[in-house]
Amino acid sequence: MNIGIVISPSHLIVNQSIRKQLPEPMFYEQLIEYGRKQHIDVYVFRATDFNSEKNGLMGYCFEHGQWSKQSVPLPDIIIDRTFHSHKLMFKKHALYMNQLEKKHRFIYFNANLPNKLQVFEQLKGIFPTIIPPSMQYEHFLQLDNALDEYKAGIILKPVSGMHGKGIVHVTKKDRLYCILGRQLNNQLISTTFSSSIAFQKWLLYFRKNHAYLLQPYYQFRTANNEPFDIRVMMQKDGNGKWKLSGSMARVGNENSLTSNLHGGGKSSPVFEVLNKRFDNDKAAHLLDEIHMISGQIVEQIEASFGRFGELALDFGINDSGNIFLLECNSKPGRQAFLNDKTSTAPVIEQPIHYAQYLYHHYIQNKNVYHYKSTSII
Repeated sequence: MNIGIVISPSHLIVNQSIRKQLPEPMFYEQLIEYGRKQHIDVYVFRATDFNSEKNGLMGYCFEHGQWSKQSVPLPDIIIDRTFHSHKLMFKKHALYMNQLEKKHRFIYFNANLPNKLQVFEQLKGIFPTIIPPSMQYEHFLQLDNALDEYKAGIILKPVSGMHGKGIVHVTKKDRLYCILGRQLNNQLISTTFSSSIAFQKWLLYFRKNHAYLLQPYYQFRTANNEPFDIRVMMQKDGNGKWKLSGSMARVGNENSLTSNLHGGGKSSPVFEVLNKRFDNDKAAHLLDEIHMISGQIVEQIEASFGRFGELALDFGINDSGNIFLLECNSKPGRQAFLNDKTSTAPVIEQPIHYAQYLYHHYIQNKNVYHYKSTSII
């Protein structure tokens, strides 16, 4: 069997090494190396490198510490790591993937999650206390009314995942609007507007036609007043069963809004962070509760949206010890776990073991003939 990690189409940069052109080279290298130990070929490819006439695919292979582009077999299992910045890129990718699917029988490692709002809507009836009030941003009056209701301000974030980019905290004092956050290009924002008209004009430019989610602002801070959240990695094992692979706290800079590692944050053991804010028993109880809730959430997500091999869940805890679900991610990064020996191995190895399970149960036994990323198996 072989595993293809599909990444987004892109324009190649002349005179730049293959490694620098790959979005997550360290993760791919670790996955390829572990796959090799299990006698499984793993490679990276772009759908646009599939030639439907010749039924051939060019992929990126990692051998002897070096990357090279070469002909690879068509994939049995596909791990989707695509992130599309605009619709044209997605359509191009989808066209080639459809051509590949017609030529070769494969299965996706993960289904696709819908946007944040749809996920929250599905979960809030079952987990009402941990889902923040959420609505799609549609007009400025809606935002202004929310600012009157939520004295700590509101959060605006893209409906689709952007690795912490494009998130802003908005507060209003008298007629002054204060904004803190990050642009869609990840640049820091800290500005104020003395009129609603000026703020509305800026907001139109800032959003760039992206759909946005509006939520009340909750303060999740460490004992050192740094923003933090907790990432929990849930993965399926070689028996197709959900397992907790690890959890880590992501801690941002004191003056930053988010704790996302793409914005310069760092990872720390969860209990260590919680124990500085709460006493031993309370910290242990909160961590146990988050782990228990995580197992329940992934089961519900799978029942609602399809079969998944892994999901990352992000949680916030306020000063009162209340837990909030911030996001569910079906294409999670692994940066938070790379420095933790107890978590690094599972988050890299489990995808290989689950891919073996998929291959033996659904491809080798020919139980399923057509595979879509949204299929329930």
